[in-house]
Amino acid sequence: MGAPLALAFAAGLLAAFNPCGFALLPAYLAYFVGVAGEKQSSPLRATGRAIVVSGTLTVGFAAVFGIVGLIVTLASVQVSRVAPWLTVVVAAGLVALGIAMIRGYEPKLSLPRLSKGTSRDSGLPGIFLFGVSYATVSLSCTLPPFLGDP
Repeated sequence: MGAPLALAFAAGLLAAFNPCGFALLPAYLAYFVGVAGEKQSSPLRATGRAIVVSGTLTVGFAAVFGIVGLIVTLASVQVSRVAPWLTVVVAAGLVALGIAMIRGYEPKLSLPRLSKGTSRDSGLPGIFLFGVSYATVSLSCTLPPFLGDP
């Protein structure tokens, strides 16, 4: 197995099983386990549902990684040349934010609420968005190996 293929294989494994996205795994599994009082469906129906749900989640996951891959590819900038400078800029911003917080600044972040998470009736769009969120969280762990040179 050549070095580029080995790197692609290892990065792909890391994309699915990484410590950054691992925190979302219990939520995904809880969706399938459901509430104890829920009526049981036939094994065939449950298998079909599992295939549809996991396929929808995979499409959301792959969409994020595909878009990030296109952005990195189309940027036509070698990330390895820009990364050290970008790291310094991010570090300076974090130091400035830390100093501001020590002086009393409280950052506020308002996020949209897609659903309260109390119902399993969010349907396939909710599952797609879960795949998008899983991929977004996973990017912080998986982007460096994808950007590495073999």
